[in-house]
Amino acid sequence: MLGRRSVDVASPAANDGAMFKTVVLALDGSEHAERALQAVAELAGDGAVDTIHLLNVVPPRASEMVLSAESYIEIEHAYVATLGYETDLGRELLVRANQKLKASGAKWIQEHVISGDPAKRIVDLAEEVDADLIVMGRRGLGGFTGALLGSVTRRVQHEASTAVLTVV
Repeated sequence: MLGRRSVDVASPAANDGAMFKTVVLALDGSEHAERALQAVAELAGDGAVDTIHLLNVVPPRASEMVLSAESYIEIEHAYVATLGYETDLGRELLVRANQKLKASGAKWIQEHVISGDPAKRIVDLAEEVDADLIVMGRRGLGGFTGALLGSVTRRVQHEASTAVLTVV
């Protein structure tokens, strides 16, 4: 795990009439993820959410490819060099999302920047925090790898044991 930052020091409300006690919001910087953020902001503004876990997953680059050992090592070194940069971008994305959610009335927000397979990490976090709902955009920034391996959204919908709201 790359990092976790608790934003508020107060504990979340004990489900005081909120529709969802815990929501995981997966963000990758895409337009669809921005719309998912807006949907959660509206839920928070209506008092329908107690706790929001913001998640950005930094996908492993070299491990997604079939390469010779020499090429793999070169790409892995480049990935390690850019990992800090991508992690910083993920943190900035979550800080901006946090500010938007706070402005909408959200009170308890945690930020998570994690490295790994995006679908697996989203599902794992939802299970870890006992989420009632996962919210994510229908399309992200997956590009060629996403098309080759199947969309993250589709995998989360298939693997999650909780409700998944996909926003177009």
